[in-house]
Amino acid sequence: MRNFILILFLFVFSGVNAQLTYNVKRAAKAPVVDGVIDELDPWGTEWQPLNNHAPTNTTTASTGRMQMMTSNDIGPKTGFIYILVEVKDNTPNNSEDIVDEHDRDCIEIFFCMSNVPTADGFYKEGDWNIKAQREREPANGPSIEGATGGFDFSALLSSPDWEFVSEPTGSMYTMEFAIPVSVLAEETTFDGINFRFDLKFVDNTNGKDKGRTQQDFWNTNATDAQWTDTRTFGKAVIVGGTTNLINIDRPEGTAFVRFNELKISNVNGAVVIYDLRGTLLRKAIINGQGSIDITDMNTGMYIVKGVGITAKFIK
Repeated sequence: MRNFILILFLFVFSGVNAQLTYNVKRAAKAPVVDGVIDELDPWGTEWQPLNNHAPTNTTTASTGRMQMMTSNDIGPKTGFIYILVEVKDNTPNNSEDIVDEHDRDCIEIFFCMSNVPTADGFYKEGDWNIKAQREREPANGPSIEGATGGFDFSALLSSPDWEFVSEPTGSMYTMEFAIPVSVLAEETTFDGINFRFDLKFVDNTNGKDKGRTQQDFWNTNATDAQWTDTRTFGKAVIVGGTTNLINIDRPEGTAFVRFNELKISNVNGAVVIYDLRGTLLRKAIINGQGSIDITDMNTGMYIVKGVGITAKFIK
């Protein structure tokens, strides 16, 4: 079915040019790919909005943003591309009853590592469509698909260096990726600086097939032709310098226990509670201030971590 639709898209979008350029900085250090963003991660303050809306869908209240950076040893066959995605979506729908995975809440990442799309936009070696569902076990990883050439994608998922986590918490989910360049550019020529790229999030609001009511892209060519036409991708350029750490110029977060709740202030994003053995006990999203119920936790000392806060507390 998709091969047939591909032919139609080629007529409609022939000659499409990418419109945005992403200046990708190098990471000060490798992020911990765990879906929890804290001061130990090198993510920056320069978020890229996912707000270019596909005209075929109805706008919903969901919003998304992303960051991308590379490792210091980035080169034609070396290093990593790191990606962070945050989506706020009050209607989580990932049920397997939704037959088509593309209709479930997910994100899709698109790469053209050669930086040179084919004349007709067809996928070739070095072109990738990576789809990751809102709720998917890290051991399973995201799915890889979308090329028209019929070549094997298994190398990317089988690489021991591949890392991916999707961490849903209430109305928000966070995804982190560490993608090895050695596999992304294995069958093509990558100059270590320039590639083409796009990213979108999908929102299913009713939990049913064809319930994909919103698709928002990073690049301004929000045509939903990315899965067939690499000419619709934006441009990415690896530049000098390192990321501006996300916790710079933030007020220090605070946490204290009151009435079996951990009260938290000056924190935005995911917050986690560990015991002293490193066991994860709680996870929540805090927007400025909030609380986490610790009623059923034993008396003792614990650690709370998040963006702008790392502290011990006693229940």
